Amino acid sequence: MNRQPGLIFPKGGAPRWGLSLGQSIFTPADTRRRNPDPLDRPYAGWLFGSVSLVSSTATALGAMELRVGMIGPSALGRQAQNGVHRLRSLPLAEGWAYQLRDEPGVNLILARQWRVNRALGWCRG
Repeated sequence: MNRQPGLIFPKGGAPRWGLSLGQSIFTPADTRRRNPDPLDRPYAGWLFGSVSLVSSTATALGAMELRVGMIGPSALGRQAQNGVHRLRSLPLAEGWAYQLRDEPGVNLILARQWRVNRALGWCRG
């Protein structure tokens, strides 16, 4: 990794990378309706994989994550939500037939954080 200061990664940071899989499920407020309110949030599942790179020092952290996935029936939101509801004997979400259609998605997430590691004059005891 480049040890020079940059926009995202701090100078002298210790690099780490990671891989992950994730799923997010979005539903309208009233999941008992078979025909959801068109003015409410639509049913949607988001299934994705990601690769991330993080570098940190004692005073700064930089992170970059690339997520690639699918929204819609292929994201298995209906199966995941209603499967858990069946296991826990909860009411099923009834409007999944109206979920968003399949569409690929890509998210690039960049973050930079700074930490103040010394006591400030006004907060000394």
